[in-house]
Amino acid sequence: MFFYNKKNIDNQYSNLHFVNWNIVFLLMFTCCTFQVFGQTEPSDLIIDSLKNKSEQVIKDSVVVAEEAVKEDSKEEEKEEEKPVEQVPGEVRENLNDALDKATKIISPAKILTIIIASLFVWLTTKGTNWMYRSLADSFNRHRLRILRLQPITNVILWIITIYVLVMTLFNPTPETLWALMGSSALALGFAAQDIVKNIFGGLLIIFDRPFQVGDRIDINGNYGEVVRIGIRNTDINTLDDSIVTIPNSKIISEHISNANSGALDCMVVVDLWLPIGIDVERVRKIAFEAAITSRYLNIDKAVTVLFFDHFDNHPATNVKIKAYVLDARYEKGFAGDVTEAAKKALSEAGIYEAVRQM
Repeated sequence: MFFYNKKNIDNQYSNLHFVNWNIVFLLMFTCCTFQVFGQTEPSDLIIDSLKNKSEQVIKDSVVVAEEAVKEDSKEEEKEEEKPVEQVPGEVRENLNDALDKATKIISPAKILTIIIASLFVWLTTKGTNWMYRSLADSFNRHRLRILRLQPITNVILWIITIYVLVMTLFNPTPETLWALMGSSALALGFAAQDIVKNIFGGLLIIFDRPFQVGDRIDINGNYGEVVRIGIRNTDINTLDDSIVTIPNSKIISEHISNANSGALDCMVVVDLWLPIGIDVERVRKIAFEAAITSRYLNIDKAVTVLFFDHFDNHPATNVKIKAYVLDARYEKGFAGDVTEAAKKALSEAGIYEAVRQM
């Protein structure tokens, strides 16, 4: 606008310059005319009228230029004042729009829907867990296969519920969904590092399967059967019937000993300590018979009896009886049966007395 007004002023001054030159030429033409007709100089009346006209033209041009300058200054002041007057209004409108959007996104109805859906899924997971345990007790031969479906089902239920709630209640665009996932991952990474580690550890355990529900594992001296693989923790039922809860982040960073690795049966090793001067053949026969007479033995697999001599403090012979049980849960029952039957047979055979006499 400034340059436009400046251009108008320049045009006014150029017009003024052009008028002045026309007046000069008109005076010269008048003088020449009077000389031609015999007069030496023009009349005072004509000269005065020409001067008045030139002065009037100059005044008009000056007034036009001053008005253009005033309009230019007024428009500049308006342009400077306009942002100052409109900024608070724009901020207020933006704030109202943000509040309206937040109210639409987070409303009491949506919060109530999320609570009801979460409660429903929690009850559903409890029901599925009870169903899997009942099926495992009813179909003992397929117990481990049934129990392995339990954690996978729970994870799938929660994933489907979260997806349905987000897509139904919020209906985000793909760009918003990706942005939300990125910001959520960043926030969770800083605010809940341990929880996120445990969750990722649980997913790794479920899909990588270093052990499964029903396996007998040993983690940091905690030996027992895996009864639950959760999102954050894993529960182990030890041999003294205690439940040990271990965070999944600790499990994936530790060495794990797995006794059955997904199989229903499990090898059990029974140790017998006898004096070093025993009759090996008689003891082997007694140990073998003690193992095969147990009701927990898996007769489809071989029974092994091994002898090892130790001379640390007192000379002794370690007899190891290795056999498989029908179910890993019968580990301690089998070990107790074999130890009891072997000790009775050894006493009846006079093995202990024969060694004392030696």
